[in-house]
Amino acid sequence: MPTSAGTAWVSWRKLDRFVSTCLKATFTEIISGDVLGLGTSKEIRDFLHTSFRTQYLARKNILRTQLHGIIKGNQSVVVYLQKIKSIDDSSAAIGEKVNDADLMMFVMNGLGPEYDVFVISSQNRETPYSFGELKAKLLSHEQFLSERQHHHTTVYDAQNVTAKHSRNNSNGHNRRNGNGNDGNYRPSQYQHGSS
Repeated sequence: MPTSAGTAWVSWRKLDRFVSTCLKATFTEIISGDVLGLGTSKEIRDFLHTSFRTQYLARKNILRTQLHGIIKGNQSVVVYLQKIKSIDDSSAAIGEKVNDADLMMFVMNGLGPEYDVFVISSQNRETPYSFGELKAKLLSHEQFLSERQHHHTTVYDAQNVTAKHSRNNSNGHNRRNGNGNDGNYRPSQYQHGSS
């Protein structure tokens, strides 16, 4: 006659096998291969905990590295901030949302030297910008830089045209003064013929 302890163990074992079977039925093909040799639900749970913990830490480090290394470069402000926001959202999805102060620091660190004045003025504010406020300010500064570059290019082109026109006029004047006949000078003997 089986003991009560033995009966309880048999009942637990049946239930545990049922739980293990249900768990394995929900896994993808890759994970199913990893847990195939595991005998109890606890072993499966421990494996999943270790596996996902490792993946979580790796993902966290990758996202943090991306934020530390992101640079605006030749990208527009919109594209640059979208990339940062995407990384922030991915971090939040794994429970590691970046706080606002750190996010602002990453944005500022990735800007080029043409934004130095903007960065300094932003850092000297008593109340830091929110991400939305910072986006609006950066777009305004980007527009300012674009207009200034366009103005400098226009002035440079105008100066080149003026200088080229001045050189052409000077060369034409010198040619006329050099021979008195705008390049059509002929010696007098050819003009009067032989006597």
